[in-house]
Order: sequence, then C-alpha cells, then structure tokens
Amino acid sequence: NPSNQAANDLQELISSLAENVKIRLVVRQDTLEETLGSIRYHRSRLASTSYPPNLAEAATRIDISGVYRTFFQRVQESGKRINAQDYFSPYENNLVQILESKGITIFEGAKSTADYQQMYEVAEDIELQLQYEREKHKNSPKSEQKITHDVIFWHFIQDQRGSIILSPLEAKFWIVTLDYRFLAFDKFKSSRRGLLTACMHPTQLIQLLRFFVPRSP
Repeated sequence: NPSNQAANDLQELISSLAENVKIRLVVRQDTLEETLGSIRYHRSRLASTSYPPNLAEAATRIDISGVYRTFFQRVQESGKRINAQDYFSPYENNLVQILESKGITIFEGAKSTADYQQMYEVAEDIELQLQYEREKHKNSPKSEQKITHDVIFWHFIQDQRGSIILSPLEAKFWIVTLDYRFLAFDKFKSSRRGLLTACMHPTQLIQLLRFFVPRSP
C-alpha cells in the first residue's frame, strides 16, 4: 500500500511520545479474523507454485494488488525461488505475535459482532453500503464480509465515546485505517449524524500527535 510508510511513521512517532501522551494500539478480534481471511485468500490465489526472481521482477511492473506486489518484490530481492505457502505461513500462524511485537494488542471486552448485527441501524447501513459499492465500484466492489466489518467497527467506536465531544482528544477512541473507502463512509455517516468522524488516516493522526512533540527543553 502506498500509505505503508505513513503507518510506519505513525508507529515511530508513538514510540517517541511514550512519556508525553498515553497511546494504546489495539485490534478487535473480528478485524484479526478478517486479516487472517485476507492472508489465506491471497495465498490461495498464488497457489503452491514457487516463483523465480525473473518472473517476480516482471510481475512488479504490472498493476497488481499491493499484497502481491510485496510478495514478488521479496522474491526478486531474495534472488531465489519462493512459494506463497512459505511466504504467508509466518503471518498466518503468528499474526498475534507479530502484532504484539509492533505494540498492538487484542482489544478485550468488546461487544460481540453478533450483537451489532441484530441492530436495525447497523443492518440498514450494511445494506446501503452494499448497494453503494455495487453502483460506485462496479468492477471491484467490497465484499459483504468487509462491509459488515467496517460498518460494525464504525458503530462500535462511536459507542465507546462520550455523548459530548469538544475536541479530537476527548474522543479517545479512533480507527486508524489506510482504506479510503472506509474513510469516505465514515465522513458521510458522521456528517449525517452530526458526529465527530471515527476514522483517521495515519497522516492525520501524525498531525494531531505532533502537537505533543517537545520543541525544546
């Protein structure tokens, strides 16, 4: 993803601000499960074939998903054949440990996904977003699973916040995402309800947190 560097920069900034402001990076269980599903999907699409460096180099020159591009870049850099099973297995089998090594923990005590799916407003938002994706992104609409995840996540974050929020800091809970479609949904939904947005791109959060960077002794 072109915004990966922004995500890395955000993590570095958070580490440097540990003494000034308390920040916790957490992931919901259903987000974890969606990520694992995505890993398995991309692994299966690449099949069990091992790819040589020359083929990988050619693949990086065409318009492909960032996940595939990164895989082929690793093959090219290694100078040897690599298969998708070997590449994706560490992520699939050790995702929680990898996240923890980056300071990201699983959020405990979250209201279950099933509870939200029973709510009329959530079900309505999911249906409307499905319709929007089919009309706006006819060639690559988001799957119902991804839309369900996003809509529930949005409602969950809004439920964590107080009823009166005067500043971004008072919101306390934010979704940090590189997904511009999710950001657009958030902007539309929040404005209609008169709420502070729930999502931030890493660059937005970096701008907010830089207020806490010491300028001098």
